[in-house]
Amino acid sequence: MKTFLLACCCLPLLVLAQTELVQPAVSSPVPALPADAPASLTSPPFPQVWRTRTTLPEKEINELFDKGYFITNLSYERDVWCLVMTKSSNIWQQHLRYRTEFPQADIKKLWDDGAYITNLTFGSHIWTLVMSRGTGYTQQAWRTRSHFPEQEIRELRRQGFYITQLSYEKDQWVLVASKNAGRLFTDQVWRTHPEFPAKEIKELWDKGYRITDISYGNGQWALVMSKGTGLNQQMWNTGDEFPGKKIEEYWNKGHNIYKLTYENKKWLLIMAN
Repeated sequence: MKTFLLACCCLPLLVLAQTELVQPAVSSPVPALPADAPASLTSPPFPQVWRTRTTLPEKEINELFDKGYFITNLSYERDVWCLVMTKSSNIWQQHLRYRTEFPQADIKKLWDDGAYITNLTFGSHIWTLVMSRGTGYTQQAWRTRSHFPEQEIRELRRQGFYITQLSYEKDQWVLVASKNAGRLFTDQVWRTHPEFPAKEIKELWDKGYRITDISYGNGQWALVMSKGTGLNQQMWNTGDEFPGKKIEEYWNKGHNIYKLTYENKKWLLIMAN
């Protein structure tokens, strides 16, 4: 298990570019999942709850919606769903859609209604789309590509978009980029690497960047780090065992879960305050 902490002082654009691929059957052992933990109550800036399941946690999501929580992390890898829900000060409404096909029509409709993509995941043969109000975004674009979307990232960045999701779903890269993310980000860089990019994270931390997304797919890690996030301290942890103790430890230090996922056969946790 590895843990690293950064100590600090002190109208929507429709982008209909999609590549449909068939997901091959994957046979791999499912890691042992922990028992549910109680919600954090007062220590982090915003109360949080996490859940891990081998099936889509639809029931848990609905129960937590009813308690005022919103989805801030939902991922799927090797038969493991990782869900984090937070009582956020910004998001005030969410829309959740489950589809067997890519939810292109849902995205268009919800864009027209003033919501923006905050999570898009494929698992258990289902696309799960989360779109939210209160993000502050003013325009958004998405791309799906079988190859890493380097050119698409550069094109969208020139148009004033920032990456707000970069993940590998259903044997393809899913890129979501948003305008007015600049109210959160003042600069952004991305890196790809065949190994976990610990060195790159450290170098960019030292330059004032913070992790805003990280994922693994098609044999490489994709790291996105941004300036102007408002995040102070940040830590990451990887290991074979679920990082429940780390979550509790850093909740008690005032950190919130920024990302929780099972990537490349290891648990990955990122927390920040």
